[in-house]
Amino acid sequence: MLAVRQRPLAGIEAPGVVSALRFAARSAFAATVSPHPPSRVERQQRMSDTEAASVLQSAIAALRPHPTVTIDDTGVRRGFQTAAQDQKLIEGVLALAVVEFLTGPLASRLRSCQAPRCVRYFVQDHGRQQWCKTSCGNRARAARFADQRRD
Repeated sequence: MLAVRQRPLAGIEAPGVVSALRFAARSAFAATVSPHPPSRVERQQRMSDTEAASVLQSAIAALRPHPTVTIDDTGVRRGFQTAAQDQKLIEGVLALAVVEFLTGPLASRLRSCQAPRCVRYFVQDHGRQQWCKTSCGNRARAARFADQRRD
């Protein structure tokens, strides 16, 4: 995890860069859920895998993280320290969190919700879980019922 010792964030100066980072993260999620279908949004438009990796990598590189090790009564902990501030700190921490999640133990259970109008990704709790939350399941069942009634 990234432990950052920094002054409070002054804010986001370039929301377009954060949007590009979000687009790269969602494209990386879509690549991770394969062979399962990606979210409806990524089926229509998706950043290439190379471009998404480049966006995430450049945001992490801008942090210029320095590894730290802390040893105390509770054990050994690793972390990172950075001099990055404000916008670069926000972007780097977001990108690092995405990469840590997608390379961690939960990545193999990442799925996209297939309910109508839902664009979320979720971590599958059990093998038959298809939706991110119960309201999405209800919406999917109601849509399936309506389709059957039309036929």
